[in-house]
Amino acid sequence: KYDTLTDTYTQLTNIPYRFSRASVAAVGTENHLFGGETYYYYHYKYNTLTDTYTKLSNIPYNFREGYAVTVGTDVYLLGSSSSTYNNENYRYNTLTDTYTKLANIPFKFAIGVAVNIGTYIYLLGSSYTTNKNENYRYDILTNTYEKLEDVPYQLYSSGIGHANGRIYIFGGEISGTNQNARAFVLESDTYEQDNLVVINQGKYGAVGYDVELFSNTKNLT
Repeated sequence: KYDTLTDTYTQLTNIPYRFSRASVAAVGTENHLFGGETYYYYHYKYNTLTDTYTKLSNIPYNFREGYAVTVGTDVYLLGSSSSTYNNENYRYNTLTDTYTKLANIPFKFAIGVAVNIGTYIYLLGSSYTTNKNENYRYDILTNTYEKLEDVPYQLYSSGIGHANGRIYIFGGEISGTNQNARAFVLESDTYEQDNLVVINQGKYGAVGYDVELFSNTKNLT
């Protein structure tokens, strides 16, 4: 546990299985741990108040290097690096411990990034060769997808966050080459270069990686 107020770390109870190439989604005071390499069906709930784990219903598909996104008390499981399940989209109900299959993602989604804003989930990038520049918006109310402007660089193995209607993408691999980080703003579905910044830490160590920032002012509130 990392304390942001004191800048200190505390060792907690170990995860009950080898947790790698997996995903975590926070719901209230609990963290849900989904899948991973070898243990791709596993699903555990970690209680931050009691420092304990509870095993829950298995994920109904091979989930590794996909993305888990919290929306209210639900968690959406998106994609996988498994060639059989890379288009999957499931909604997990934390109140009933059940899964519901939703409309398949229209591209191969693995090791990309996803984030929820309002009633939308944005899916960007992928490790698959033909899908590294993808940018789709999923509407949780209509169970449909809309293609948006492509990301202007190959995006995978990245991090993502959002604030004030803007989505921030940190880091990522670009064919193994070093890149100065850049920031982009998406206005009315177009990208424009903005402030130049430098990132010196990424998935594979101290290397310069891209940073992307975009905001769809027509559709985000």
